Amino acid sequence: MKLSNEVDVALDPDRIFALLQDVERIAPCLPGARLEGRDGENWVGSAKVKVGPIAVAYKGSASFVSVDPVNRHAVLTGVETELTGSGGAEATVDVRVVPHGAGSRIIIDTELSIRGKVAQFGLRILGDVSQNLIQQFATNLAQIESPTATT
Repeated sequence: MKLSNEVDVALDPDRIFALLQDVERIAPCLPGARLEGRDGENWVGSAKVKVGPIAVAYKGSASFVSVDPVNRHAVLTGVETELTGSGGAEATVDVRVVPHGAGSRIIIDTELSIRGKVAQFGLRILGDVSQNLIQQFATNLAQIESPTATT
C-alpha cells in the first residue's frame, strides 16, 4: 500500500532537512512514538497508533538507507511488530524537502506492508490517520525550532 503525505512548515528547507536527521530530537514530535536507543545503525523504539476503534502498540527499528543533503532527500526503512498480537509492518519511507512559499514543504511517500488488526482498514482510513499524524508531527517540529522554544 502506498501512502503519500505533504505538509508545509514555516522553516528554511535546509534547516528542516537537517532537523529531520536528528532522530533523538524529533522522535518526541511524532505522536505516540518513543525512541528507546540504537542498535548499530538502527534506531529502536515503540509507537502507539489508533486507527478507527483499534489502538495498536508496536515495537521495532528504523534506519536511514540514504541521505542526500544537496537535494534534501532521504530514504528510511522500518520494521515493526505488534506487542500484543501477531501483526506487524514494514515500510520504506521516501522524504523530500522542497522550498514552498516562505518555508518548506515536506513530501513523504511511504510504501507500507501491514499485517494484523490494522490491516482490515483500507487505504482511505490509513491515509487519513497518516496525514493527521504527519500534520501533528510538523506542528511539533516547527515548535521545537521556533525562536521562543526552549531545548
